[in-house]
Amino acid sequence: MDIQEILTELRRYQPLKESHAQARKVSRFLLDKYFSEIPYTNEKKEWELKFFYKDIEFITKKWTLEIIWELETYKGSIFNELKRAIKGISSRSLSICLKELQNNGIITRTVQNTRPPKVLYKLSEKGKGFVELMVMLILYLKES
Repeated sequence: MDIQEILTELRRYQPLKESHAQARKVSRFLLDKYFSEIPYTNEKKEWELKFFYKDIEFITKKWTLEIIWELETYKGSIFNELKRAIKGISSRSLSICLKELQNNGIITRTVQNTRPPKVLYKLSEKGKGFVELMVMLILYLKES
């Protein structure tokens, strides 16, 4: 299945279409309300953009989206499963990315009491919300 088939399938999935339309209405309402109530200056604009870029910067790093997608698809994985699923990633890169995602609250790390111990990585509630927002963003960008 190629990307176009997946996008076509997602666009036709009615509950997703409805939630996308509803999310756009709610977001527009909130943004209009925010901008009508808060005085807007150049300093405020610069502060908001710095805030946005600082908090969203981790997404642009190599492997981040692949890791998030794998954890969404399989509802959690251990380190070696992730390494096998993501072609070309080194153990060091995977370890660094997992730590960054954990520090940002996107994933959780649970040490299982087994012999040998296993570490399970899963999306946190914040991470699940991130995936939901990304799907909405992709659908919005691919609307035709």
